[in-house]
Amino acid sequence: MTEMLFGAVNAYNQIMFLFMGAVLLGIGGAVIGYDLYTRRTWTRVSGKIVGAKEEPGSAGKKGPLYTAVFEYTGADGKTRQSLGASSSSFLGDKIPGTRLRLLVNPKDPEDTLRPGWWLLVLGLIFAVPGFFFLARAIMQGGASLLYTPLVLLAAAGYIGFRIKKAIKPRDQWQNHEAFRARVEKKIQTRRDTRKTEGRLLSEAEIWARLRKYDRAVLSWSPLTFLIAVGLLIGAVYTKRNTEDFLSEALRTGGTVVRIESTYSSSSGGSGSYTYYPVVGFVTEAGASVEVRDRVGSNPPSFRRGDAVSVLYDPNDPQSA
Repeated sequence: MTEMLFGAVNAYNQIMFLFMGAVLLGIGGAVIGYDLYTRRTWTRVSGKIVGAKEEPGSAGKKGPLYTAVFEYTGADGKTRQSLGASSSSFLGDKIPGTRLRLLVNPKDPEDTLRPGWWLLVLGLIFAVPGFFFLARAIMQGGASLLYTPLVLLAAAGYIGFRIKKAIKPRDQWQNHEAFRARVEKKIQTRRDTRKTEGRLLSEAEIWARLRKYDRAVLSWSPLTFLIAVGLLIGAVYTKRNTEDFLSEALRTGGTVVRIESTYSSSSGGSGSYTYYPVVGFVTEAGASVEVRDRVGSNPPSFRRGDAVSVLYDPNDPQSA
């Protein structure tokens, strides 16, 4: 019964890793693909920053968000202004008068993009973890191969049932033209809202806010330095302890005799299990010892019966 439950949990974790990996890789691939597409097909023009707009309703606890306002001359000779595609709380890259290159959508001159590496970096931030999630799911394999197809079928059936309930009957579907018109209307409404709402900051206001930001950074610098020094001291202390242990430790073969779990709940009422391998080994003196690893994981990193290498202190075999 325990093995069956363990296999089912492993299968569930494997499927979650597959799902998260596929989603993250999909998002990362889409972002990177969009970046490459715009670089290849959009028109490059010279422009400048003429101001920064404070987004409406953004001045909350985390501070206001700002969007750069660009000005450029298109291939048709017309001078246009457009809002940047993204907003941030940093004003240092939105100083009026800054010359820059812009990418302009040939189908929509108001759709501009500031070229850079941020989209590629953002795509990699999603894609790299997605790759490791998929690799972890594939490497897990083992006993869960028996249960993974069953759990996957059950999950697919449940998701399909939920999707079927959420989809409207076919006779209520919009035709292609109506759907496209609705999407274009939403895009235009959002664009008009960004144009009319919010407040354009003057150059004096921008510099005043930048000086305030610099003062805040300087005031936190001593604390940041102390934290860095503390982390460095902790790293040196850990390194020395590890070296001392390794200089005296003996190596032997061990076997995972069982898996122990602990349950931790969060403030929101949900919780999760953490699995710890218990390893049995025989010391040089012939004593049988069992030690629970101090590091746990979910899903479990080991299975019962796995052969492992053990380093232990001959004076204190429990320190292993």
